Amino acid sequence: MTAPEILARGVDQAYGGALPGSLLGAAVVSCIAWRWFVHLMPARRA
Repeated sequence: MTAPEILARGVDQAYGGALPGSLLGAAVVSCIAWRWFVHLMPARRA
């Protein structure tokens, strides 16, 4: 839910670094979420 919002804010911004910054932010949030999900998966199986 957070990554699309970060991208939308980056597209709406007036300065040139907004879109690359929002893409990087969305990638970081997605990576953290994926690692957190994978880390918690063994706990769900038990």
